[in-house]
Amino acid sequence: MVSFYDAMQLIVDRAESLSTKMTVEDKAEVTKAGAKVFEQALAYEVRNRHYRHRDTGEDPHLADSIVMKNKNIDGVKDGQSVVGWERSTEKGTHTKGYIANIINNGS
Repeated sequence: MVSFYDAMQLIVDRAESLSTKMTVEDKAEVTKAGAKVFEQALAYEVRNRHYRHRDTGEDPHLADSIVMKNKNIDGVKDGQSVVGWERSTEKGTHTKGYIANIINNGS
């Protein structure tokens, strides 16, 4: 018969092999699947709360500007995925991330 300690250690070992010992490619695949679902849910919420039927011309609506990247926030592929709006990389330029921040925080 297996002791309680051995049974718990087996559970921990199995959980570690499925999570912390995953390759970067495997982690990226898992987080990408979750990020795609979140991207769809975020677009749905933005459309329901902020969408107005108006002519936006060349500038797409905030709900149509959501991006998903299979990299971390710094652009490094380490198994993370991010969802949101592009951030401004140049001083003085405004992107959809800037607009989303104003809507979120108020102005």
